[in-house]
Amino acid sequence: VKISSFHAFEIVLLDVGTTHGVYPLPVLKSWTLIYLRIH
Repeated sequence: VKISSFHAFEIVLLDVGTTHGVYPLPVLKSWTLIYLRIH
């Protein structure tokens, strides 16, 4: 089973959100930039 980049991105967001209880803005921003760079 191959996971799409977007699905992996969602998993990362869920992981970050679960770990910290919230979505830290700097982390979210950096992952967004990485996601955009992948595409």
